[in-house]
Amino acid sequence: MKTKIISTAIALFLITSLSFSQMLGPRFGFPPDDNIWQRGITKLYDELKLTDEQKSKIQNLLFEFRKSQADIIGKLNKARIELQELLYAEKPDKSAIDKKADEISAYMKELTKNRVNHWMNIQQVLTPEQRKILKDKLGYPGLGLGFRGWAKPGRGLKLRLHCW
Repeated sequence: MKTKIISTAIALFLITSLSFSQMLGPRFGFPPDDNIWQRGITKLYDELKLTDEQKSKIQNLLFEFRKSQADIIGKLNKARIELQELLYAEKPDKSAIDKKADEISAYMKELTKNRVNHWMNIQQVLTPEQRKILKDKLGYPGLGLGFRGWAKPGRGLKLRLHCW
């Protein structure tokens, strides 16, 4: 009887730990292994036949984009926690909740604008032929607008609130 209880407890522990690790997996859209991501980028660079100057410019754009998005996402996450705090208050203040919801909306709007600007900046670095290859390869950018968030037509949009 004891071994049955212990084995059941271990099985439950393993199942829950796997579930939580999948739920709380890599944050901000970064892959767990940067080498895999880097190989994908290198392959894309090769397919686009980018010059060294273009590679450098795009790499700088990516780093600047990721840094700016990370800053906004930090503020967004803090505002979401503050909203939860307001919602769980003993006497919720409707006006404070509305102000916090507006603040969260502003951060979401800023993230989306940054994604669009990032896409436009990358387009400016590429030649028309490279833009065509990129469009054929990746399709139209979805809401994620990062290398992992692009969706080809027919796959549906991926709703992502991550840095990518």
